[in-house]
Formats: sequence, structure tokens, C-alpha cells
Amino acid sequence: MLRKLLTVLFIGTLFAAVGQQRPGELRGQVTDKMTGEPVPLANVVVKLNGEPVSGTTTDFDGRYVIKPIDPGRYEVEMSFLGYATQPFTGVIISPNKTTTLNAGLTEEAEVLGEVEVIEYTVPLIDPDKQGKTATGEEIQNLPQRDVASIASTSAGVYQQDDGSGINVRGSRSNATDVYIDGIKVRGATTIPQTAIDQLTIITGGLPAQYGDATGGIISMTTRGPSNKYFGGLEANTSSIFDEYNQSLLGFSLSGPLARRKDGSPLFGFFIAGEYQYQRDPRPSAIGTWKVNDGLLRELEQSPYRPAGFGGGVLRNSEFLRESDLRNIDYKQNNQRQDLRFSAKFDLKTSKTTNLTFGGTFNWAMGQAWQYNYSLLNPTNNPEFRNRDWRVFARFQQRFVDAEDESAANNIKNAFYSLQVDYSEVYRLTQDDTHFERLWDYGYIGKFDRLQAPTYSYGLDTVSGLTGWLQTNIVDTLVTFEPGDKNPNATNYTEQYWDFVNGDVNSIFVAQGQGALLNGQRPANNYSLWFNTGRQWNGYNFTDNNQFRVVGSGSADIKNHSIILGFEYEQRVDRFWSVAPVGLWGLARQLTNAHLTELDFENPIIGTDGNGNFNDTISYNRFYNGATQSYFDQQLRTSLGLAVDDVSFINTDALDPNQLDIEYFSADELLNNGNAIVAYAGYDAFGNKLDGPTSFEDFFSETDENGNLKRHIDAFRPIYIAGYIQDKFQFNDLVFNIGVRVDRFDANQKVLIDQYSMFPTISAQEMLQEGALGVDALPANIGDDFVVYVNDLTEPTRVVGYRDDNQWYDADGNQIADPQSIAQATTTGVITPYLEDPDNTNLATDLTAESFEDYTPQVNVMPRISFNFPISDQALFFAHYDILTQRPQSNVRFDPTDYLYLEANQGNVLNNPNLRPERTIDYEVGFKQTLSKRSAITLSAFYRELRDMIQATQINFAYPVNYTTFGNLDFGTVKGFSVSYDLRRTGNVSLNFNYTLQFADGSGSNATTGLSLVQQGQPNLRVIQPLDFDQRHTLVAVVDYRFSSGKDYNGPVWFGSRVFENAGANFTFRAGSGTPYTRQANVLQSASFGINQRPILQGSINGSRLPWQFRIDMRLNKQFNLKWGGKEDGSKQRSANMNVYLDVQNLLNALNVINVYRYTGNPDDDGFLSSAEAQEIIAQQTDSQSFIDLYTVKVNSPFNYSLPRRMRLGVLLSF
Repeated sequence: MLRKLLTVLFIGTLFAAVGQQRPGELRGQVTDKMTGEPVPLANVVVKLNGEPVSGTTTDFDGRYVIKPIDPGRYEVEMSFLGYATQPFTGVIISPNKTTTLNAGLTEEAEVLGEVEVIEYTVPLIDPDKQGKTATGEEIQNLPQRDVASIASTSAGVYQQDDGSGINVRGSRSNATDVYIDGIKVRGATTIPQTAIDQLTIITGGLPAQYGDATGGIISMTTRGPSNKYFGGLEANTSSIFDEYNQSLLGFSLSGPLARRKDGSPLFGFFIAGEYQYQRDPRPSAIGTWKVNDGLLRELEQSPYRPAGFGGGVLRNSEFLRESDLRNIDYKQNNQRQDLRFSAKFDLKTSKTTNLTFGGTFNWAMGQAWQYNYSLLNPTNNPEFRNRDWRVFARFQQRFVDAEDESAANNIKNAFYSLQVDYSEVYRLTQDDTHFERLWDYGYIGKFDRLQAPTYSYGLDTVSGLTGWLQTNIVDTLVTFEPGDKNPNATNYTEQYWDFVNGDVNSIFVAQGQGALLNGQRPANNYSLWFNTGRQWNGYNFTDNNQFRVVGSGSADIKNHSIILGFEYEQRVDRFWSVAPVGLWGLARQLTNAHLTELDFENPIIGTDGNGNFNDTISYNRFYNGATQSYFDQQLRTSLGLAVDDVSFINTDALDPNQLDIEYFSADELLNNGNAIVAYAGYDAFGNKLDGPTSFEDFFSETDENGNLKRHIDAFRPIYIAGYIQDKFQFNDLVFNIGVRVDRFDANQKVLIDQYSMFPTISAQEMLQEGALGVDALPANIGDDFVVYVNDLTEPTRVVGYRDDNQWYDADGNQIADPQSIAQATTTGVITPYLEDPDNTNLATDLTAESFEDYTPQVNVMPRISFNFPISDQALFFAHYDILTQRPQSNVRFDPTDYLYLEANQGNVLNNPNLRPERTIDYEVGFKQTLSKRSAITLSAFYRELRDMIQATQINFAYPVNYTTFGNLDFGTVKGFSVSYDLRRTGNVSLNFNYTLQFADGSGSNATTGLSLVQQGQPNLRVIQPLDFDQRHTLVAVVDYRFSSGKDYNGPVWFGSRVFENAGANFTFRAGSGTPYTRQANVLQSASFGINQRPILQGSINGSRLPWQFRIDMRLNKQFNLKWGGKEDGSKQRSANMNVYLDVQNLLNALNVINVYRYTGNPDDDGFLSSAEAQEIIAQQTDSQSFIDLYTVKVNSPFNYSLPRRMRLGVLLSF
């Protein structure tokens, strides 16, 4: 017994396996085909491309189990002395799943001719089925290449449009995790299609090895090495059908790199790659509008015309008519390039051990389309560059079963594996001309300012002289030399200078009349479109990495299949962002700010040639060192001037090369809350920090010049999990029972009290101090309750208490509204009893004392599922799961949120103290075969969503109220699904599913509650249909295909089997409309920058969009190519060429996916025809232009699904 326990502990704790990417197993029974008696000690061998990879012998009941087996497609041979060997091909081994394969052997004496090779078919009733699995071959026949779109063919999955995110059984889109070879994916989920071996989506009944997800799991397994060389080339394009020009080139190659002496493979590889170019990755179903080319060039060169009255200018773009525009099929300047690569290497270190390593790489570069730029300014769409890569190494060892009769013989099929993986996600957004040259972004040109003093007659009190005293220094002439960094923006200023013939005597007057200064961008066009020359104002990058060690051990102990596992994950998320156009304005603001006064204490007496007073007294600028900015000091030093030099520096006359962002201090860039930069893991200037930084240093650490560094550490959350799962059979019931324990540590600081930014005095501390005349606390007031007083600095009495979110009056009575406590103060503002009431300025007095460490969250999640085979043709199943997921957004701690809270009261703050979200999942179902080739599945599911993240207002906080996020939302999802699976019958196979679902909750995403906050409403939580509540969803995948050779049953024309190896795959989708909220008032919805507030009509999400329909299709035909093997005696060679045509949205259905809430239409918000609009229209520069441009803008391409897209391609396999 002791030996047995030690063995179990050894297996369960030694290492780990791929917790999310466990290998599969093969089990079954070998019997005599004639008698049905079990065949003991029969040999079962698993082969890959003819080479044995694993095997075992059957027990005395003829049963066998082989594990672990890497996911893939195998051949299996079963044999025993005196019986003919029975081969099987195409046996599919899936991750985390048991494949059952039974065989009946025939005695050799009864075999006439060759034994039939049996093609494996997935059983219609699979008691171990976890989700829906698509093989690489099936994926090749689908018209979709996008992972989410393939997953959306499963029951219970909602997808708004092709390529968009998915919602699994009423969960939010970020509740579903994607795994590639066991690596939890961050960033791009696309890999070369030829690299996919299997794709599994689990929508319910998550095994214990999966965690950190409350929706579903998408797991992809890439193809592994082969002992024979094979490869492929692929090319496809849409350019012969449309103007989207979506083209792809791909390759794959696999084979052995080394063999053992006996010829068996030792080291093998598989690699695949794709390059894709797209002129328009997501084209518009209604096209997009552009200004006619010649006219756009005129607008760029001459953006202004004289106003004609009182000076000033008018924008030429505000006189455009619809006749000046043209609708085109593709988005301008929206091209994208992608490079995808996948590799896997396998080293068989021994008969029982294996080492696998590999990874994937994604690179993308292109222009990010901006709707507001698209008409007049597409050339300034920002450039993005993405780089994702992930690598893994996996060691796996299985133990040979004991052959003696000891207790250890009860432990079989034991193995463990250890996987270590590392991922990195890099994102960069920038201007495609200026890149990291930050000062180029806002550069217009060189402005030389000729200045002269002004005088008034008076008495100089220092010298005692009366005369003309200097009062100021002003611009008298400003000249402009155009720059070449942003020519279209420069044209605004250059044209203004031409209009006034260069007669400009004030740079700021010129600015007010239409000239652009450095650091400025052109005004928009009627608040509808951004104008020509508007420079992209952003340079930012993120660098997120993830390190994981995941694992488990597995063993069969008698009739129990035990899995133990753990997972450790450390993330480090860094970013830096700057608004570079604003650097010029900040530089102008900080330069010379200490020279605003004249030095009246040191008059400069004007004299004639004889030294006599000539009636004029001048003054130098007064040097005020206390107000001199750090930027000014650094700039003067860089220009060769003394720090205390009083020369006026004209920043607008400097070249961008003369300026540097590091001339600023960190506080200057943070700009009292109006920040130019945002960062974490980098310093304020974009330099990567070396290792973690102390939170306390943010408030105290300075550089050599005494400036606070304001370092903010990267976000470093830690996630740890462990699980155990037991699969066993009790009578006819098969149970799969497990438990998973997750521990999430945000590993950052959080506010001690979300209602107070400064340390408070508790009720117990107040008693101990004997303050405020309180001798005893009310009976229901706890020692740690927060005390509220009547005055901040001179309190005399207690006016209330608070315990977390519960408020009490001074007598200890619970109250719902703390307004009465605020009204009882001398100021009418809520006033906590503070430790230091004399220092309550957030910008200067906030310290680390207001914060504490995040409390790690531990969640225990039982997973219980069972199935009851009623017969070999029917199965009842059910499961109960508790699922949790760490906060997916709005959780990163940023101390500047609190430092500048008073200056940015309208901002929404992250909440670093968010807890994991929680889902309780129930499902019951029934599977029944209807024939030898078809089966139906009925299932009902129910989910409770709890602790969902939502925006909320923290009212009665001190010193100000603020908006943040909390675990407030909840919801319920009820659904019923029907799935019908028809295996290939004749030429047809069909997979159909229908889902009826009611997804209700208090919020569809984390920002749903912002509208309530903005309207000053309380934190109401009402159950309502969620935005993705598609009541009816129908999906059918129909495959019609002709076989080859003797199985061909198609037409023969002129002696040719024209449709041999040809087929068509159709994906039919239909879904009822999702909900939206009607509004009672008309708004100027197409415009931006206008303060408007909708008025609710009816109930929230009480209206529905129309039904959606879409058909996707793939037509393909395979040609078998052969050459060689004739007179020269060489071996005949062969290859397969597959020619295909993919069509998404075959019927070009114009599905409406968004509407305007007032009209319920996708192309009209009701504004132009409303009474309210007539006065607004009349006030515009050109009323007809405004109407035409508004009409174009309001019919947004985002309101419709994607149009028909066609790609013709060829795949060559050899």
C-alpha cells in the first residue's frame, strides 16, 4: 500500500504536463470477430506515417489503453498469433480526449485475400466528447480561415459578423481563451492554415485543466513532424474579382532531420508560413466616399479662401457638394501586410521520453483606417506594426506498466510532462513618415518674431527720473518660413500669410485668424470630417510578455483515471504613449515663463552722446529663478546659453532637431493632469526601466537635478492554479469529477479606502484618543469603521460612520443616502476624520500611505460532469461547473490617476482592486443516433454571471467623487440547443445546429454603466437583454463532394470524370436581431465633439435589429499529378493540386448590424429632417454642403456586415 501511495505522489507532483494541452489517449477492446470473446495479450501498435510511435498489449479482458499520444491522425494495427493483422487508418487523437477504437480479429485460416483496411470514423455517440473538434482536413474544406469564424459554427456561439469576436453562451467576448499548442494566447490568434492539425471549441463542461475563462475555450493543435518528407505551396487572390486585393502566399514542409541506426525517426520538424497582403482587410458593403482626386489636391494646396468680411478665412472644404465626391469599393490608405510562421520540432530522446519544442510568429504592418479621416485626410491614417511570438518546450515521459502482481500493478498508463512557454506581444502605432521623430509631428515651419519695447510716460522710482518708461516687449513683425515636415498642414499658414501679404505683427493674432502654429492641427469640417493636413497625434507602443510553467501527471489506478496538474504564470505589461503634436505647445508654455516681468529695480538709463539722460528708460527682463521651468533650463543649455540668461527664446523659430523630449522633467510632461505622456514599465521619456521599481519611489525618487522621476512599474500580475480530476465509472454512470483552485495576485497597490484618498481615523482610534467627546460607540458600529465629522480641520462632533459601502448616522443607524451626513458639515461636503487634515491637496500631499498591497484572490471551482449511456445508441449527459476569470481590463494601477484626480474629475479611473469574474454553469443533454450515419443532440444550459466588471460612480468620496470600475454586474443565460450530425451519406455530409438563448444581465460590457454615471443616476442594476442576446441562431455546414476511383458516382463527360475529387462546402447562417435601445430625441449622431444627451424611449435594449442571413462557400477540385517512373527506372512521383474558390457572403446580403436609436435605420439618424436641425443648418458656412456631407457621413459602413469577397487559390501538396 505504501508503495502504491508513493508512486501516485511521485506521478502527481514530480513535474507537470501541459495543463491546457494535454495529450490524448487511445483505448478500446480487441475481440474475436466470430465469437466475440476477448483476445488477451494482443498487440496494439500506433503508427505515424508507417513508423511506430507507441503501443501496448491487451489485458485478459482484451482491453487496452495507450497514452500519452500527441494529437494527430494515426494508423493503428492490432494483431495476435493465429489472427490476421487488422489495420486502421485516419485514427484521430485529440488533445485532452479519449479516442475509443474496438476491433474484431479474424483467424488467419478464414481470411481470403488481403485484410480490409478500415478507415476510422468518429463515433456518432462519443461519451468523452469535449466540445466540437474540426480536423485540419475539415478546416481546409471550409470557406473560412478565421479562427473565430470557424468556432462560430458551434452551437451556442454568437458572432456579429465574419472576423469579429465571439460570445459563448451569453458571455462577454473577452471571456473566451485561445490556446495554441498549450500556450495561452495573447495577441494574434491566426496561424498558417496548413499548420492546424485540430481545432477544438468547448462551450460548456470545461475540464478542471482549463481555468481563467468564463465563456469557452478554443484550443488549436499544430501539425507535428513526419518521418517522411512532405510539403505544400499555396497561393490565392481576390484581385481578379474586386478591388480589395486580398492575396496570400503560403508554404509548409515537414520531415525527419535525423534517424536512429535502425532507421526509425529520431528528430523531425514541421514548419509553415504565410504572407498576406490586403489592400482593404475589412471592406465596406456600401463603399466609402472620397473627394475627386483633382479637387482633393486643390483643397490640400489651397485650404482657405478669404472670408470677404472683417478679415479672416473660410475653409474651402466647407463648400463641397455631393457632386464633388465619389463612392469607391475600398478604403483608402488601409493596406495591411501579414507574415505568419509556425514551427514544431520533435526529439524522441528514448522509447518512453519525448522532447517537443516550437512556436509561432506573427508580424503585421499597415495603415489603421480612420472613418473621420477617410474623406479629406486618408493620407494621414496612422501606421501600425505588430509583432507577436511565442515559443514552448515540452518534455514528456511515460512509465512502463509493472508486470508483477504487486500493488504497483494497479497503477497503469502513468506519465507526466512539463511545458515551459514564453510569449511576447509588441504593438507600435505611429505616423508612417515621422516615426519616432516626435518633434516632426507638429512642425509647421519657422516663425521669426521681431520684437520691440513699448513705452509710456512716467516716473522711474529707482532713478527718480521722469521720462518714457518701458512697459513691455511685443511682436512688431512675424515672418514665416514654411517647413517640409507636414506640407498639407503648412499650407494653411502659408496661405494665410499670402492673404495678408506678410503683414503679421502678432503670432497669436495670426493664430486666431486661421494660421497654424507649431503644435496645432487644422480645424474639422462641420464637426463631421477631419480636414486635410491633420497630422496623427500619437506615438505609442506596448510590450507585453508572459512566462508560464504548466503541468500535470496522469495515471490509471484501477478504474480511476487521475490527473493532477498546476499552472504558474507571470505577466509583465509595459507601455509608453505620447501625444507628440502637443510637445510644441508645452514647450512654448514652459519657455520664458520666468521672464514675464521687467527688471524695474535695475533701470537702463538712456543717454545721448554726451552722457545726458535722453528721456528714455529701459529695462531688461526680470529673471525669476523660482518659476523657471526645467525645460527652459535644458533648452538654454543646449543652445549654448547660461541658465540665468534673460534672452527671449522663440521656440517657434527652432528646428525640430534642436528639441528633445528629455529636456522636460517627468512632472512637466504629466502637465498637472493634462498629460502629454502615459507610461508604465518605461520612464516618462520612453526608456525601458531596468527591473521592478518601488511604488514609494514614485513620490520621492529624484534625478541628479532634483526632479521627481515619477517611475511607474510595469503591470506584473501572477496567476497560479492547481487541479485534480478523476474519471471513473459507477455502474452505468461515467463520472468526471474535478476541482480547480486558482490564485490571482494583481501584484500592485490599491487604495486602502476607495472613499478617501487620505488616511482616516477609525472609530476605535477615535475612542483611544478620547477625541470629539465620544465615550462609547453605538452598538452596531465596529472598531474599524470610518468616522465622519462636521469640520475638516476643527472637528467638534461625529456626524456619521461608514463600513465599506454601508453608511450610518451619528447614532449608528443604517442610512441609504449619506447626503444627510454631508449636510451636517460646515461646508456641506462629506468630511472624513483624517489623520492629517492640514495636507489634503492630492497633487502635493498624496503619499504611499493611502495605498496597500492587493489581496490575492483564491477561488475554488468544482467541475462535475457525468454521462449515462442508455444504450450504444443513446447517451444522457450533464455537468455543473464553477468558472472564474481574472479581470480582463481596467485593472492596471496608475498613481497619476489619483495624483491628478481633482484636475481630471471627468476621467474614468482603473480599479486596481478588481476581483475575478465568476460564472456558474449548468447543462443537461441527450444524444441519440437516428441512423448508422446520423445523430441528434439536445441540450439545455443555464448560466449565472456574477461579479462582472462595470463602470460605477464613487459618490461621497473625499476629496472629490470619481468614476471607476467595480465587480457589480450580474446576469443569467438560459438556452436550448439542437445539433444534427449527418455523416457522409452518398455525396453529402451535414452539420446543423439551432440555439434558442435568453442572455440577460445588468451590463453588456464594462462601460455600459457610463451613460448612467454621466446622467447623474445612481448605480442602478437592472436585468435586461444583453447586446449580444441573439434569441435564435441557426448554422448549417453542408459539404457535397465526389470521391475518386471506384467510389466516383458523378457524371462522365466525354470519357472524363469531370467532378472527381471535387466538392462544394456551404456554411449557412441565420440569426435573429440583437437588441438596442430606442431614444426619444433626435441627435446629431454623425457629428463629433458635440455635447448631446439621449433620452430613453421604452426600456433598455427593448428593440431589436432585423434578422441576419449569410452564406459562405468553397468550391474545390483536387488534381492528382504524377511524373517519372518510366524508362529511366526512377520511382514515380506524385503530388496533389487543389484548386479552390472561396466566397464569403455569397449572396452579398446587406445585413444591418447597427442602427441609429432614434429612427431604427442604419442610414438616417433623423437629424436633417428634424425641426431642431433647421436652425443649425442655417448657421453653417454653406448649408447645402453641410447637408451633403452629413448625408454621406451618417450612412456609416460600420452599420452593415461585410460584403461579398471572393478568392481564387491553388494548394499544391507533395
